[in-house]
Amino acid sequence: MHSAVLSLASAAVILLLGAPTLAQLPKPVLFSDGLSPHVEQSFWDNLVPVESTWIWWTGNDIPQRCKEEAEYLGLNPVDFDIYSIKYVDCDTSWFICRHKNAVLTRPVMTNLFGRIPVHERQWIQHIMAAPATDGNWAYIRSAVAVFVGNVGVPSVFQHEIGHAMDAYNNAVGSSPTTTWDTAIRNDTCVPDDYANTSKAEDYAQNSVLQLYEIVTPGGLDKIGSWRCLQWQYRAVRAFQRPATIPGGKCERRWANSPIVPKAGTTLLKTVASGPETLEAAEFAAGSSVPTFGLPPADETEPRVDRFKNPVFNKAAELEAIELEESWDRKARIKRMHMARAA
Repeated sequence: MHSAVLSLASAAVILLLGAPTLAQLPKPVLFSDGLSPHVEQSFWDNLVPVESTWIWWTGNDIPQRCKEEAEYLGLNPVDFDIYSIKYVDCDTSWFICRHKNAVLTRPVMTNLFGRIPVHERQWIQHIMAAPATDGNWAYIRSAVAVFVGNVGVPSVFQHEIGHAMDAYNNAVGSSPTTTWDTAIRNDTCVPDDYANTSKAEDYAQNSVLQLYEIVTPGGLDKIGSWRCLQWQYRAVRAFQRPATIPGGKCERRWANSPIVPKAGTTLLKTVASGPETLEAAEFAAGSSVPTFGLPPADETEPRVDRFKNPVFNKAAELEAIELEESWDRKARIKRMHMARAA
C-alpha cells in the first residue's frame, strides 16, 4: 500500500506552459485547448472563498518541508515568508510559505486555497509559492503543494489537491485500482491532452471536472458532450464525491512538519505550533481536529507536464485583497472585545 501512496504523492504536476505533451493514453480528448477555458469562469463565480485570518511569522522559523522544497527549487529558504492561515471551517491553521518574489500574493494564495472544499483541503499539509525561473508550473509532493510562477487559477489548485485525494483519500489509492483502469478502458475520451500523460494525471483532471459538476448550475451538461468520459466521471464520483462537496468542517489533518531555522539545521520544535505570539495561541486554542502524523516521505523527482490556457481573473484577485482586509478588521474588533472582557 505504501508504495502506491508514495508513487501517487509524487505524481507531481508541473505546468511548464508550452512544453510538449507525451500522450501515454491512447484516447481522444474532450477539449483540445485544455480544461481551464471551459471550467474557470464557473469556479470564479461559484466557488466561494472561506473566511480566514492570518499571522505573519517573525524571526527565522520555517516548516521543514517548506525548507526542503525551497532547496529543491534552488531557492534560499531565508527568502520565504511564513504565515499561519486559519479558515473558519477548520480549528487548526495551515502553514503557508511564500517566496518574496513569488507571483502569487498571500491574499490570492489564501483565497484560492479557501475556495477548495475543506474535506479535500484537509489532505494538504502546506502550500508554497515560488517565483518562475523556467516557466509557470506546480507540483505536489508528500502533501505539500508548490505553485511556481503565474498559476493562480482554481483549476490548478483543484488539480494539485486532486493528486492528494488520489493518493490519500482511499486506503489503496484511486488511480492505481482496476476500477480506474476499467473506467479508462470503457470510455472513448479523456478530458484533455494533459490527462493523456498518465492515469494519475487523468484522475486529477477528472477531479477538476467533478468539482465543476458539483458547483455549476446545470452541471457538466453546460460544457458539451462529456459523456465520452462518463465511466471516469462515475469512478471519481465513487472515490471522492463526498469530499468534493463544499461546506462542513475539517475532520482530520496531517501534522504540521517540524519547525527548523531558515538557515542552519537545528531542530527548533518537534511539533510545529507556529510563531510564539498571543494571536498564535488564539489560533491554536480549542482545536479538536485529529491529526494523523506526517505524510509519507517521498524523494521522487517531480514529473513534468503542462496545462493549456489558464484563465485568470484580475477582478477576483483584487476582491481577494478586499475580502482579507474586511476579515482582518473583523478579527481585530473581536480581539479588542475579548481583551476588554478579560
